[in-house]
Amino acid sequence: MAILVLSSPLPAQPFVDALRALAPGVPVWSEADDPPVEKVEALLAWRLKPGTVPRYPQLRVLCSVGAGAEKLLVEDVPDHVSVTRVVDPLQAQEIAQYVLACTLRFTRELPLYEQQQSRAEWRRHPVRPASRCRVGLLGLGAVGQAAPRASRSTLRRRGDRSTTGWPAARRRAR
Repeated sequence: MAILVLSSPLPAQPFVDALRALAPGVPVWSEADDPPVEKVEALLAWRLKPGTVPRYPQLRVLCSVGAGAEKLLVEDVPDHVSVTRVVDPLQAQEIAQYVLACTLRFTRELPLYEQQQSRAEWRRHPVRPASRCRVGLLGLGAVGQAAPRASRSTLRRRGDRSTTGWPAARRRAR
């Protein structure tokens, strides 16, 4: 199986190097290599523009390097091409930590303090208890499930339901 890495805006070389190390006998290219289109059987991609998939007539697998595969579901993906994604626990944890940071930024009203700081104004404001804040998650995939775990000790007391989520609609398998 020959693999083409189209990871822009992420740099492709770390993916290419890792794949070549794991499977030395498998041809792996980046877009800069200008590979023969008839040999590409798998695309490892961040996002795709319409018209990309039909350029590779032997394509069998389309794999997302991101948290989901939505950016790869362009209209011209043939039914015979399997769409997959990388499941990376570290990626889910890092995104969950980002969600927690954004949640705390909002609940602790950090933009208000940043504005005051720019004016050399130092006033305290009442703190909103985390137990009175409700966080909603849209999608309960690998990342959506990691976010409540990352926030459990900070935003959620035992028995408190301050974090809720809605699973994404199930998609039919191809």
